[in-house]
Amino acid sequence: MTYKDKIHKLGLGTVQLGLAYSIKMPRPLTENEAFNILQYALNNGVDLLDTAPVYGSSERRIGEAIKKTGAQEVHVVTKLEAQEFPEEVWADKVALSRKVKEEFERSCARLKLERVAAYILHFAAQAFRNDGMVLDELVKMKKVGSIEFTGTSLYTSEELERCLDDKRIDAIQAPFSILDRRLLESGLLGRASKRGLIVLTRSTYLQGLLLVGLDELPACVKEAKQAINNVHALARSCDMSTAELCLRYALSINEISSVVVGVVSLQQLKEAVKVVALGPLEDAVLRKVESLPQMPVDLIDVRSWSQNYDFRRG
Repeated sequence: MTYKDKIHKLGLGTVQLGLAYSIKMPRPLTENEAFNILQYALNNGVDLLDTAPVYGSSERRIGEAIKKTGAQEVHVVTKLEAQEFPEEVWADKVALSRKVKEEFERSCARLKLERVAAYILHFAAQAFRNDGMVLDELVKMKKVGSIEFTGTSLYTSEELERCLDDKRIDAIQAPFSILDRRLLESGLLGRASKRGLIVLTRSTYLQGLLLVGLDELPACVKEAKQAINNVHALARSCDMSTAELCLRYALSINEISSVVVGVVSLQQLKEAVKVVALGPLEDAVLRKVESLPQMPVDLIDVRSWSQNYDFRRG
């Protein structure tokens, strides 16, 4: 059995458990709300939890939920915020090694775990800085059993290409949605799967843009209005909600190990779990999805528009 077979096809992204991070999320979740979401996920097989130190109280809340529920098979993916390391750390290999260890231990303390499934760079630029000096440190951690997989989060095809050529990388997390099919259509997801990488995807709902009305779109993404409207129209024609269509599409892609989605309520998680039970989309619907125009090229990278819209404001 491969690791891909061990994890649920649906993963839980937990930034919303620690921050008010969504188009329509006016306030952070309470401790009880966050716990109820985590408890439901763990009780229903959603065993991959994606987090990071910069996600507010997310790591701490996950640790408390794991302890309270007594969950055993939990695959936690957390991140190394190496982009925040000072230059003097990058200039000293010993200092860098010490810093990586310290940051990992802080995450584990918050998570109440001695090891995690994957410890990945939050940004690929740091993964390859100084000939991948940080990756070398993650490989050492893997050898002693502190982590099972190394890797990085990424945004672009070029970054994925580089990951494919670096044997130190076991897992990647990349954007993928019904309107951002670049990595699939380029064949890169297929190559990643063939190489045995754990492929996690995020932004299934484009940071929530696909789940709001067209009149609620932030001004900085108004150019995407027609593309988003096309998705809504296709969902209606298939007698599905937009959320179901978007999630089932991502779940239908065999190259993806786990589709990581964030939720702002327990009800949203329950609905997502129900969607998983419906299975992949029919071939006829998949063909219609594949014919949809994708996100405008200048907006396809969410960083290009999130600079002008702070999702933590709700």
